[in-house]
Formats: sequence, C-alpha cells, structure tokens
Amino acid sequence: MLNPTGYWVLQEALRNGKPTESMNDAYFEFTEEGKVNSNIFQGNLTYKVEGDKITQSGDFPVEYKVDSITDSVMVLKMVIREVPFSLKLKKRKK
Repeated sequence: MLNPTGYWVLQEALRNGKPTESMNDAYFEFTEEGKVNSNIFQGNLTYKVEGDKITQSGDFPVEYKVDSITDSVMVLKMVIREVPFSLKLKKRKK
C-alpha cells in the first residue's frame, strides 16, 4: 500500500507542463495520524490513501495522483483551479 508518511520538500514543479517557480520552497508533511501540514495549503487538513491517490480533506480539499514513489522521491499530480500541476518531492528529515 502507498505510504506518503514523512516530510517532503519540492525539487521541481510543473504548471501546465512548464517549469514554474511559484511553488519554490514548498513542503508537505503527511503524518502517521492522517494529517497534512504544508506551506501551500494551510488550515485544518487530513488525508487518506486509496490506490494511487491521496485525498486531502478539510479547509482545502485536493486529490493528488501519485505518479511514482520511492523511499526518497515522490511525484504528485494535481489540478488546482483547472490548472494541472506536477510536483517532484524529495523526502528529508524535518
């Protein structure tokens, strides 16, 4: 089963298939308790994993498709306000 638990920092972001700097310094933390902490989406956020998707609920609901995940790199795809994004994240210690 897919396990995104950990602290992930942005390595590369694509917006509409083109590199973007609008998410520089972005991070996501998926906790074992099912909470999401991020400097992109703030507020009371939780998540659940189903297949290759991470569904974020709460103040800013988003569905991420996990394109790939290893113990150190995760690639997420999502759509925000009808704009597709692809995020390459690297796992690191907080």
